[in-house]
Amino acid sequence: MRTRGSGFTLIELLVVIAIIAILAAMLFPVFARARESARKIQCLSNVKNIAIAINMYLTDYDAFPPSETRSEVTNYFDSIPGSASRQGTGIWNGTIGGHCGVCTKANPYLRWPTILDDYTKNRDIWRCPSAKIIGGASFIIQPTDWFNYLVSLAGEWGDDSPNGYWGPCLYAYPNGWGGTVTDSMTQLQLAVPSGSLESAAASQAFVQSIAVNADTIAGAKTSRMDDASSYVIVGDGSQNVTTMGPGLTAYPDLCNAECAGTMPYCDPWVDWEVCSAWASDCGLEYHAPQDGSFYNDRQLLKKYARHLGGVNVGFGDGHAQWFPSDTFLGMYRDGKLSGLWNSGPTSQCAPYPGNYLF
Repeated sequence: MRTRGSGFTLIELLVVIAIIAILAAMLFPVFARARESARKIQCLSNVKNIAIAINMYLTDYDAFPPSETRSEVTNYFDSIPGSASRQGTGIWNGTIGGHCGVCTKANPYLRWPTILDDYTKNRDIWRCPSAKIIGGASFIIQPTDWFNYLVSLAGEWGDDSPNGYWGPCLYAYPNGWGGTVTDSMTQLQLAVPSGSLESAAASQAFVQSIAVNADTIAGAKTSRMDDASSYVIVGDGSQNVTTMGPGLTAYPDLCNAECAGTMPYCDPWVDWEVCSAWASDCGLEYHAPQDGSFYNDRQLLKKYARHLGGVNVGFGDGHAQWFPSDTFLGMYRDGKLSGLWNSGPTSQCAPYPGNYLF
């Protein structure tokens, strides 16, 4: 009489494998959600620490970090240096702030992370662990007299320079923030040339994926905040880490969120060729219809809300909070949030989507 061996039959093995596959399919989303929850908490802590640092600065100076207002600097960049091909286009002229859009970007010592460095004591707090699009140090200027240095070498940078477009418009930082790049002019390279985490790691440059509301409130007095507890000053950011519009904040990994799909990138005055080098996946132009209808597709939008369908935001009184992105936009529409940049219905970003007011 034959006796059965102690091994498993093929059918038994297949059943076990099927059970393991089912359990894995059930557990993997749970693990992924738990991991993102941890990242959300870490990012929220970073946002809160930055909000506290800004409050400490406000206590010392009774105003937000300043913008560049010197006439010789603003006049120079309004002349579109290094970009003769842009003359007369209506895009690079002085009506929207000259060659850099906002010439404050060209001053490496007016970056908020630079100014707040003595308050934060840790540059890593400017990073969101879940960010897909980053900003940070790109153009590194070594001399303290940065302006005269750039003027003397104007032909070496800009659209019409031998090196193509690269210059202080791409967030200039001082030496010490670019890692292995200590002077972009002499080394002929950017600290983060592609805007990717890989290139930042390679050059050991400073990375920023948490934005500040610099373009709206730079230099403003503390009294600008009618209600500091609802005045947005910092939060999850996109490639443009100095602008916090309602759409850019609610969906930071969706480029061009403010422009309803009518512009090729977040900054309407920047060439698509330039911007595509800063993010391998800009989001909107690859995945969304260009008529603005994507704003009504909650499932499409949710993938661009950084943390489990929501974002982290810090306020003028120093507190920080996570909001579902829809809730955040609803509060903005209802007037419960202030301080956010709004390009307005007559800007280059019109038309606006019907259900959202950006």
